[in-house]
Amino acid sequence: MVFPFFKLYHWATQLSIIAWWKNSPPADSDDCPAWLTLERSLCRSTSLPALLNSPTKVNKTAYSGSSIIASILKIWSHIKRYIKAPGTYLDSPICNNHAFTPGMSDFVFVMWQERGICDLNSLYIEGIFASFAQLQSLYSIPASNLFRYFQIREFTKKHIPSYPNKPCHETLNLINRFDPLWKGAVSYFYQTLLERTPKDSSAHRQAWASELNEEIGEGFWEQCLANISDCSVNVRHNLIQFKTLHRLYYCRTKIHKFDPSTSPLCNRCKISEGTLAHTLWSCTKLSSYWFDIFQCFSKAFKKNLKPDPLVAILGGTGALLLANTYEAQAVSLGMVVAKKMILLMWKSDSAPSYEMWLREMGNVLSLEKIRYHNNDKLKYYNKIWDPLLLYIKGHD
Repeated sequence: MVFPFFKLYHWATQLSIIAWWKNSPPADSDDCPAWLTLERSLCRSTSLPALLNSPTKVNKTAYSGSSIIASILKIWSHIKRYIKAPGTYLDSPICNNHAFTPGMSDFVFVMWQERGICDLNSLYIEGIFASFAQLQSLYSIPASNLFRYFQIREFTKKHIPSYPNKPCHETLNLINRFDPLWKGAVSYFYQTLLERTPKDSSAHRQAWASELNEEIGEGFWEQCLANISDCSVNVRHNLIQFKTLHRLYYCRTKIHKFDPSTSPLCNRCKISEGTLAHTLWSCTKLSSYWFDIFQCFSKAFKKNLKPDPLVAILGGTGALLLANTYEAQAVSLGMVVAKKMILLMWKSDSAPSYEMWLREMGNVLSLEKIRYHNNDKLKYYNKIWDPLLLYIKGHD
């Protein structure tokens, strides 16, 4: 399971609208939605595709000051910055383009459009900007149009850095390729953006290594990331582990950076700086809490499991000498529940107790048992949790 990137989902929904701007059917087509016809009519001195490819910021009067069009253009600028797209691309129209003044008034370019030269992409042949002779041969353009060719060539040379070579932006090509009449627009655009999202989390790994004073190898870190979805079927538990590894919780030192009036000291011990590692692990008021939890698992599995932040915080059970995956699964969920109890008292000057953890584990295991029973896998539940439950019952 991978947690959704909500910003990309928001952008994907906007791209499903932008796809209509880019590849819209004619106004008289039955497939053309009424809202698109309305937005087109607001563009008095430009067109929707031209707005998307504008090399400069456009005055709102070009589209009648429409707040909807302005909002979509703002989001489109964020998307282009995110995917590192150029300001002007191959789908930039020649006619009705505010950035190309001759195309706004010269009827010759309308004739070009009728013959198939609609955008900058039409001017390239086999990856190279076509000569006038090539365009004449392909589109039957009169020789008297040579000056117009010089005009559009100069515009292309100015705004397409790779000229005379055809630019290639993989993500933009995928976005432009989508037909708005196809189904699954949001999923398509979300996946397109997600695949271009950097997935390097080495900065988080190095931050944890520094705060915990532990060596964290890339292989171990990748195992911890993989364990996010394996520690529990409960999405809330997965989210706790995800946010922990990616350092998304606001500890005192993090708050102090943007609000100096807030003390960077731990709100529990009031002695050490409240870093994320300190708040979750090394605070003196948490020592007995973590010791008792590890002691519980040690006696339940009859093994000497020493308190280890790589296990408790990062979820790397490979650091423990466990006999099988059942024991590892029990420890993984137990550690997530332990962090949950700390998070519930995040702003308190008190630490959670071992007894609080036991009560919460009881609640969690009750639901776990129901889930395994409904899936007809009760024997697996027993293999995972019987050692721990027998130990707890024996020490009530």
